[in-house]
Amino acid sequence: MKRSAALLLLAFTVLAAPPVGAGAQQQKDYLSAVEADKIRDAETVNERIKLFLTFADDRLKKFQYELEHPSSNRHGDMLNSLLNAYVGCVDDAADLIQLGLEKQDNIRQGIDLMTSRTKEFLVVLEKLSTKEMKSCRPNTSMVPGGGPLFQRMFTRLGCDGRPPRFRVEFYPYSSLVLTIRRREEVVYVRFSDLLQRAPRAVLEGAAALLLARVYRRKASRELTEPYLEYARSNRTRGRMNRMRRGRVRLAATNPRGEHFDLDGLFDQLNGKYFAGQLQRPHIGWSTRSWRRQFGCYDPGPNQILLNRRMDRPGVPACAVEYVLFHEMLHVKHPTRRSGCSMVSHSREFREEEKRFAEFERARRILDRLAR
Repeated sequence: MKRSAALLLLAFTVLAAPPVGAGAQQQKDYLSAVEADKIRDAETVNERIKLFLTFADDRLKKFQYELEHPSSNRHGDMLNSLLNAYVGCVDDAADLIQLGLEKQDNIRQGIDLMTSRTKEFLVVLEKLSTKEMKSCRPNTSMVPGGGPLFQRMFTRLGCDGRPPRFRVEFYPYSSLVLTIRRREEVVYVRFSDLLQRAPRAVLEGAAALLLARVYRRKASRELTEPYLEYARSNRTRGRMNRMRRGRVRLAATNPRGEHFDLDGLFDQLNGKYFAGQLQRPHIGWSTRSWRRQFGCYDPGPNQILLNRRMDRPGVPACAVEYVLFHEMLHVKHPTRRSGCSMVSHSREFREEEKRFAEFERARRILDRLAR
């Protein structure tokens, strides 16, 4: 493939969040001066969490009103601004909870409020018309100093030729995604808008990764590690999953298949292996048959999908139950960081998985189905 047509897509199943303390130093342009004063003057963490969620609710209501009563001008900008403000307020509330947990503060009231309010928010977001949402122009914004940043990385990596002109923008992807495309003498770069609050070193690491792949250079660990460290962090994963709840559409699937009812199986497995304590995610059969994968759990929209290829009379029930049980364990044991890597199947996960009554038989059946 010619370099001029090169397209690079780096999609990490992790997200982006600011380092501890960075958010407090950054002016929040989605809050009014009065709201910022209320946050500053709040005496407890629980009060600040409540305020952020109240402001998020305000932005969501204004977003709904703007959808139903479009402004004569700047309609798209209004929608983008309000939605970004809503996300920012929810993110700040979640960051306060995370900090409170780390400091072992008494934030039970804030956690309970966050749980109840975000459920309400999710119901509202899911009701918004897909058609209306599609009418909104993607909220892109230029990365401040993005062009010079890429010029520096281009020179630092020793890329061949004269540096091109770089156009670098933030884009509302549904995950932590970086893309780069060269057209003539201009290179177009898009960073996930999850990086909007990232330190400069993180953006430089992302730029080095993209340029090294396109221009076939080796980026030093010193350059790339800030980005990779940022991407692997638990805060980043949490922020991305919260963002995906508003951006990823649930697959229009039915849990009741032709031969297996996943809702009924979930209840049986939940009672038998989880003491009925596992909160039910969205469950359904895939719209298409998958070649190799039997199931998946996406924590963003909180959805379990099973391969519809298993919904047939020749597949033993224990195989379907095992796949659903496996995905339920992903709900209980979220992907977490371990050292420099992300672990989806921890030791605790594997040990608990073997509690499935017909573990060995189900695995053998799936091995045959995979051929």
